[in-house]
Amino acid sequence: MNIFNFLAKKTAKPEQYEEFAGKDPEVNKWIVSDFIVNKIVPIVGVRPYPLSELELLVSTLLIYRPTHVCDWGTHVGKATRVFYETVIAFKLKTKIISVDLPEDVDHIEHPHADRGRLVLGLRGVKLLLGDGVTTSISYLQKYQKKNVRPMFLLDGDHAYSSVKGELSMISKNYRNAAIIIHDTFYQTSESKYNIGPYQAVSEFIKKNTHYKVVTSNLGLPGMTVLFPTYEK
Repeated sequence: MNIFNFLAKKTAKPEQYEEFAGKDPEVNKWIVSDFIVNKIVPIVGVRPYPLSELELLVSTLLIYRPTHVCDWGTHVGKATRVFYETVIAFKLKTKIISVDLPEDVDHIEHPHADRGRLVLGLRGVKLLLGDGVTTSISYLQKYQKKNVRPMFLLDGDHAYSSVKGELSMISKNYRNAAIIIHDTFYQTSESKYNIGPYQAVSEFIKKNTHYKVVTSNLGLPGMTVLFPTYEK
């Protein structure tokens, strides 16, 4: 049996997720590690996602098996390429949507001509321009809600208010969504650096208790995954 097919059989299938949701997420980490080292790292490297965060990106996709995965702040397309390679290798039926700012919007990390270069022309990857969360949700709304199990990756390298607003909008529209938030390493207020994402996530999960939380926060940049549990 192909090693990737073996892992696919060991992770939860979409129709089994309601039963699975109350349990701790689990994948075969040796297979995931082999895949990341041999396939992912040669393409995207380990910046901005170190190995532990690449593991979370891949594992969350395998465990949750969304119908759609949406990310924004495409830049050169590293996260999007991670999702693409995972979908291909493990034969997932997941559509990929990535959103970046239009050319005429000024931003310090605007990639301009480099936008999405790692995923340009790849089948199954939809590149859009606009505000990340609103454009993603608008795109998903062309599908019947009962047929959508989305996963979102939002870049926490934004202000507290941005992360708070994006989380609120996702939960309001897709309570069943899995959410990955980047840049969530906890730092004290004395650091005066990237404090908002952790604060926004902490407040969100206190009010939205139907999420199971998995983190990779031993150092910068840090990543948090919110797995939804299903209410009977």
